[in-house]
Amino acid sequence: MANEGLAHASSPSGGRQPLTSAQQEAMAAIVAAVPPLLRQAYGDELLAVVLFGSVARGTPHAHSDSDWLVVLRQRGAEARHDHRGCEEARWALAPELAAAAATGLLSEPQFHLRSAAEAEQGGPLFLDLCHDGRIVYDPAGWATDFLARYRERLAAQGSVRVPWGEGWYWRLTPQVRPAEEVWF
Repeated sequence: MANEGLAHASSPSGGRQPLTSAQQEAMAAIVAAVPPLLRQAYGDELLAVVLFGSVARGTPHAHSDSDWLVVLRQRGAEARHDHRGCEEARWALAPELAAAAATGLLSEPQFHLRSAAEAEQGGPLFLDLCHDGRIVYDPAGWATDFLARYRERLAAQGSVRVPWGEGWYWRLTPQVRPAEEVWF
């Protein structure tokens, strides 16, 4: 995976500086390494992998983690067993993380593990992910379909992501959640 989406990092509020070119390359190496490591760990149970958050938006800084939605076809009876694949991937990333640290990029992958059925239930995690997530593994097209349906459902219910300064907030409708605003 190339530096797509990473090269145009802008400086978010709080004085955070955009990544240097060495840090961009290190982040790109992490992003490229994760999907094959998850495929190795989960095999045929891995349904989809979606990168989201500041890295997917192209706005990471030196302390940004990389956020990953990891979707399994089914979850096992013991959740801790399902998380082993993510832990194996994290350990296998040690060379990329060490190289990143040498550039001043202090990044850790954050894995958000769901079964397909759990993901279909939705939740706050998917609000921004459905807009700025970058699908990096989706052989069956499940993530493409799911995220499109999630966006359509939010729009049909009148929920909107409202720009605010350098960020945004969500104005949700009662069908999504009791009338409130969710800030990010």
